Amino acid sequence: MEAPLEPMSGLALFLIVFFSLVAFVFAIVIGIILYTKWQEQSRKHFY
Repeated sequence: MEAPLEPMSGLALFLIVFFSLVAFVFAIVIGIILYTKWQEQSRKHFY
C-alpha cells in the first residue's frame, strides 16, 4: 500500500540544481584561493 512518489515540481528541481551549482562554484573558488595562498607560503621558504 505504498503511495507513489509525487514528481518534483519544476521550481523545486530548479532550486536544487541552482544551489548545487552555486555551492560547487563556491567550493572551487575557495579551493583556488587556498591553493594560491599555500603556493605563496611555500615560495617564501626558499628566500
